[in-house]
Amino acid sequence: MFRPIRSILIILFVLAISVTTASAQTTSVTLAWAPNSEPDLAGYYIYYKTGTCGEPYDGTGALQGNSPIKIPLGQLSDPNHPEYTLNQLADQTVYYFVVSAYDNEDPENESDYSNWVSNANDHLGADFGPNGLWAYDESSWYKLTSWDPESGLTGWANELACDFGSNGLWSYSGPWAKLSSWNPGFMEAWGNDLAVDFDSNGLWNYDGASWKKITSWSPSSMTSWGSNDLAVDFGSNGLWTYNGTVWAKMSSWNPSSMASWGNNELAADFGSNGLWNYDDASWKKITPWDPSSITGWGNNELAADFSSNGLWSYDGASWKKITSWDPSSMTGWGSNELAVDFGSNGLWSYNGTAWAKKSSWDPSKIIASGSNKLVVDFDSNGLWSYNGTSWTKLTSWNPENPNGMEGW
Repeated sequence: MFRPIRSILIILFVLAISVTTASAQTTSVTLAWAPNSEPDLAGYYIYYKTGTCGEPYDGTGALQGNSPIKIPLGQLSDPNHPEYTLNQLADQTVYYFVVSAYDNEDPENESDYSNWVSNANDHLGADFGPNGLWAYDESSWYKLTSWDPESGLTGWANELACDFGSNGLWSYSGPWAKLSSWNPGFMEAWGNDLAVDFDSNGLWNYDGASWKKITSWSPSSMTSWGSNDLAVDFGSNGLWTYNGTVWAKMSSWNPSSMASWGNNELAADFGSNGLWNYDDASWKKITPWDPSSITGWGNNELAADFSSNGLWSYDGASWKKITSWDPSSMTGWGSNELAVDFGSNGLWSYNGTAWAKKSSWDPSKIIASGSNKLVVDFDSNGLWSYNGTSWTKLTSWNPENPNGMEGW
């Protein structure tokens, strides 16, 4: 039986959202979520709104009705895999959605809201120091908290994880949820999980519902790779990979950097031993040169900065020199682009064939955000977004540190 309205402990988690432009003026949004398991479940409510996330969810205009929309179980094609489509929502408008469950009591009882999802999908978290932690949803900024994160931000499974020092480790998905009182050394998103190094307390994994200690060893670094694997450098214990169930040792060597790329490939820079590639079965040395940085980009390409030897790209079979310039930083973005900061030479993008200069300004930080955007901190010129065609200034504020902005 459900508890009184808004006090049930079982929370629904929205699993997926898809968006279809139905006409030049309207959009359809399909929501899918995990089913509620209460025996007296009678149906669900879908709430929606525009503007910013959070209550009240008082949206209007959908073909199915104003918020909330009541959906008895009998209206669902498969109650074990519930999904529902809202039609005639305004195109080019950011909406926020939550789901609740109700029972067959009279009067009915209603669950808490699920986590929210949005058709924006391109959320940006930015730590502005004394100005607080903020999020941008493609149209506007909203303040998440006045607390100042002590380390960088980590986007994972449509959430934003933040270490708030003495206030503990928290995650934001609409409401804030405290994950732990322990403070992480560092974190890594992988699959739909969050791996967290709690130093002397070991390496733990959080799946959105519970914690699991996966080893007592403390990692030096870790990176997500493959379809759902976590590569971890344990220093003197070597390089290992974890698939969610078991650990497998990959190498006794320690990488100075790693990058996921291609079709389930992991590139590892082993310093004087060269740059190697692991294909989920074996290692292959792909060059004796020692790169200063590596990153995956485009359709199965690996970019490597070899300093005085230039910037090269590897397609799994051969290397191609793409410039003699030495980048300060680089990131893959869009469907097939490599964004590169060449310092005083400006910000450029490479599409596999040709270079295009995107700005003469020298960025301090560039990240890929969402499906086809770059977010760039240009210091005194402010924080900007680039969609492949034009630039938009997001704010004059600058994120506090190099890890102070994150797409999620």
